[in-house]
Amino acid sequence: MLFRSNAADANVWVFGYGSLLWHTGFDYMDVQPARVQGYHRALCVYSHVYRGSKERPGLVCGLLAGGACRGLAFRVEATSWPEVRAYLHEREMIYDVYVPKWVNARIGPTLGEIGKVYTFIANPKHAQYAGRLDVDRSEEHTSELQSRLHLVCRLLLEKK
Repeated sequence: MLFRSNAADANVWVFGYGSLLWHTGFDYMDVQPARVQGYHRALCVYSHVYRGSKERPGLVCGLLAGGACRGLAFRVEATSWPEVRAYLHEREMIYDVYVPKWVNARIGPTLGEIGKVYTFIANPKHAQYAGRLDVDRSEEHTSELQSRLHLVCRLLLEKK
């Protein structure tokens, strides 16, 4: 069993769906395939820091309401959670364009385990929220990305 419910010393699961997939930046005990229901991944956040500038913003992923999203769940030791949470907030909450949230997820090789994961949802009321952009408009904001990231972005946009 991957989850321990209602335990004060339970390990925490962090859901990664964007840059956490290839650059976690924190130590974790385990990583498992995961899927959240009720949110989907989209290139919907203008980035002034990691993928662009204020003059020419790039795009980064966010979770939007509706659908489902596959990603990875990283199990963090309970004793490390305060430090990991602080790191994640420093990294992801630079401009408060995301809302940190506990959401239900299915985790494991067969996605059979159900429990809560900590993740970041795009805030549609924030000035950096790009909304749902078509592929051509998105490419205007991703053309300067490294080729492998550009390919990932294009695949994300074209996937139905």
